[in-house]
Amino acid sequence: MTQFEVICSVEKISERYLIPVLETILDFFPFNVISFHSDNGSEYINQNVAKLLKKLFIEFTKSRPIQ
Repeated sequence: MTQFEVICSVEKISERYLIPVLETILDFFPFNVISFHSDNGSEYINQNVAKLLKKLFIEFTKSRPIQ
């Protein structure tokens, strides 16, 4: 496993701003991204992010609350 970090900021937390930044971030990685994990924040878990990752053949997982 390799870890590589890219930090960015967006003007507002919405998919309008998040999707273009996510596409740009994925281009910065020096290797193929095979998995994308996010917390349970709704700004990251939406249909457009899932659709983008699926198009790129990237597995999308999210945190689940401990029960």
